[in-house]
Amino acid sequence: MLESDALGVTDLDVNSYNISDLTGIEFFLDLEVLTAFNNSIEEVDLSQNDQLTTILLSLNNLDEIDLSNNPNLISLSLNTNNLNTIDLSNNILLTQIFLNENNLTTIDVSMLSSLQNLGLSSNGISEIDISQNTNVTTLFCNDNALELLKINNGNNTNFSNFEAQDNVNLFCITVDDVSYSNSNWLNAEPQFDFDAQTFFNVNCDGLINIPDPNFEQALIDLNIDSDGIINGFMQENDALGVTDLDVNSYNISDLTGIEFFTDLEVLIAFNNNV
Repeated sequence: MLESDALGVTDLDVNSYNISDLTGIEFFLDLEVLTAFNNSIEEVDLSQNDQLTTILLSLNNLDEIDLSNNPNLISLSLNTNNLNTIDLSNNILLTQIFLNENNLTTIDVSMLSSLQNLGLSSNGISEIDISQNTNVTTLFCNDNALELLKINNGNNTNFSNFEAQDNVNLFCITVDDVSYSNSNWLNAEPQFDFDAQTFFNVNCDGLINIPDPNFEQALIDLNIDSDGIINGFMQENDALGVTDLDVNSYNISDLTGIEFFTDLEVLIAFNNNV
C-alpha cells in the first residue's frame, strides 16, 4: 500500500482476521486506537505509534511487548497471550489494564495514579500492591500464586468488583477498613469473591491465619496468641520458640497455622476432630 494511505488513520480495527504479522503498522503515525484481538500475532513493534491511546491485542500469541514509546496509552487489553513480563513505567496515563490469562509472575503498577480497572486473573503473580493507586475500584486477581495482596488504597468503599479466589497461599488481604470489607464484600458473589481461608486486616505483615476458632482459643489459653482475641489470626512471631504444644480436647477440626511453629518438637492434639 502507499505510505500516504496510512497517514490520517486514527482508528484501525483488524480483529479476527487470522493475522500473524503486523509489519507496516509503524507507518500509521496518527493511529490512536488499535483493535487487533483474536488473531495469531506473535510480535508487534509499536515504537513509531506514539499517539496510541488504546491497544486491544487480546487473544493473540504475544510473548512480549514494548510499550515504552506509547506514553499516551489510556486503555490496554492483552488478555490471553503468553506474556512473561510487562513494563508499564512509561504509561502513566493508563486507566484500565487487562492482562488476564498470561504467564506473568510480577507486576508493578505503583506509578499509575490514574488507574481505575485492573485485570490480572489466571497468571502466576505472587504479590500485588495497589495501595498507591487511589482511583482503583475494580480488581480481578483470581487464579494466581498470591501470597501478598495490598489493596488499602483509601478507596475501598468505592470498589464495585474485587475477585481474589483460587489463591491457595493467600491468607490475609490488607484493606482500608476490616469492618467495611467484612460487611460489604463477604458473601457478595459474583462481584466480590475470595477463598475460605482469606481474611482482611489493616496490616498483614507477619500474620498467621488460624481459621479454626477452637484452635485459636487453645493458643490463647496457652498464652501463645498474644492479642488474646479470637479473630482468625495471630502474629507469626508468637509461634517462634514454641517447642511443646498441647491442644488436646478442644474440639479442633483444622490445625491450619501449625506450619509456622517451626521450632515445634512435641505436638499433643488427641481427642479432637482433625
